[in-house]
Amino acid sequence: METTDFLLGLCALLVSLAVYCHIKAFSFWKERGLPGPTPWPIFGTNIYYLFCNKIELDQRWRDKYGRTYGLYEGYSPVLRTTDSEVIKQIYVKQFQSFTDRNNTFVFGDNVRRWLFWTKGDLWANQRALVSPMFTASKMRSMVPIISESVQRLVNYIERLRNSTNTKQAVKLSKFDLSALTLDVIASSFFGLKLDTYKTLSEPDEFINAAYNLADFNFPRFIVWLFMPRQLAALLKFDIGNPKRFQYFDSLGQKIATERRKSASKRDDIIQALIDAKLPEERKEVFTTLDDKEAHYSASAGHKELESIQQEQTRTAKHFRSFSDIEIRGQITFFFIAGFETTASTISFAFHELAHQPKIQETILAELKDVFGHEGEKFFSNDPKKNYELLLDMKYLDAFISEVLRIYSPLLEHSRMVTSKEGAVLNVNGKDIFLPTGVPISTNGFILQRDPEYFENPNELRVERFFPENRDRVKTGTYMPFGLGPRYCVGMRLALSEVKFAIAEILLRYEIIPVENGEYPPRFKQNTVFLQYHNTQFKLVPRKG
Repeated sequence: METTDFLLGLCALLVSLAVYCHIKAFSFWKERGLPGPTPWPIFGTNIYYLFCNKIELDQRWRDKYGRTYGLYEGYSPVLRTTDSEVIKQIYVKQFQSFTDRNNTFVFGDNVRRWLFWTKGDLWANQRALVSPMFTASKMRSMVPIISESVQRLVNYIERLRNSTNTKQAVKLSKFDLSALTLDVIASSFFGLKLDTYKTLSEPDEFINAAYNLADFNFPRFIVWLFMPRQLAALLKFDIGNPKRFQYFDSLGQKIATERRKSASKRDDIIQALIDAKLPEERKEVFTTLDDKEAHYSASAGHKELESIQQEQTRTAKHFRSFSDIEIRGQITFFFIAGFETTASTISFAFHELAHQPKIQETILAELKDVFGHEGEKFFSNDPKKNYELLLDMKYLDAFISEVLRIYSPLLEHSRMVTSKEGAVLNVNGKDIFLPTGVPISTNGFILQRDPEYFENPNELRVERFFPENRDRVKTGTYMPFGLGPRYCVGMRLALSEVKFAIAEILLRYEIIPVENGEYPPRFKQNTVFLQYHNTQFKLVPRKG
């Protein structure tokens, strides 16, 4: 009897302890006065994504709990915010307290060395080494590669027209456009001379591996949602299968090894990564943004951005060159970052142009005004001269900016508290203390469609980003390439590809919707990238 009483008492004690720990863990945000959805035992609030599309659910939570609220990954608290004032604190003003992204559930030595995931001094060193590879002058040297790749897209379109019964129109999708960005990356990153459009019908290993990168594995997503965070960490189970990266990891290693043995050098990113070296003395090395580019990365206050990045670089401790594993890591990261998001942006732009004939005609008129009669021979001219002319096209630039606002290609941006002392954020006029390690996320899609920040936010209005209106875009409300010192280093390359693709296609073809095309579009369930359910459109040759 005494034994039974003891066991019952022990069970009651353990149950009470479990309930206490559960209540204590899930009281984190309540203690700080922040609302949020009710967490489930073990699973937290992630489980809700099982039943709803992420975009729709995040919008519902924003409407119900405000722009800043608390979530839980398992029992771990996560702050979600789309408040521009809070965003400015995190990404710009208090950057030194929020320098890193949350890579708790990112596994693999290669992946954890991506510039995207590295932390502290290691990130500062890597950023300083990588920044010179994406300067304006470097982009000008890559323009011929972009131009040639876009020409191959045009040749592909013409082959499709000639192979169909009707030679007047051809139907394209994002799949076809993604081969363009793949072609650019193969040439500029790996030094590979591929015509990806010749192998679309019979994909080779390179193309198959590329298209597998952006696939969203829903069954794996379900397992990840239900798996307790501690178990996921123990098993090193990530939401994305790390095997997807093995091909490019091996390819990067193979090419890097061959380059080190060779006496000749190639003008591509792998060679730049091999040659990258900074002096041992502390030196200011950072990317300078000009006024034309500032609105993409910070929309305002970019001088403050540069001063913070300069300070971060100055305080980095161990300037050095890249190791082989870091080279492999960067090349895989650059591939993913440059492939999916750029292809999506071009697809979003073409989809909008198909449904916005007036905007399409305005861009065409600007192209003809800038290039004159030479516009018909766009690729026979000097590509670098074409690049300079494209930079000065105000309407085209504003259109792309607005496309990036309404279709933020990267769904979520993240930071975490890195200061050992924790950090204090002012939320709705109240100071909230966050201890070290608390992750913070921002849904760019929800942020950039907030009616308080952008009037009629679901409408595409090019005038929002006319030069005279850009200063009206508040810092912290527009971040398609991120915000602050960790903004996307490949921004210039992505924008160059988008502009060249739009210019060449519009000079040759009219973009029209497909029959029964969706507008506005529906979006797939995805936790990383913004993707359409259907992205098809038609190209009709222009007369004359």
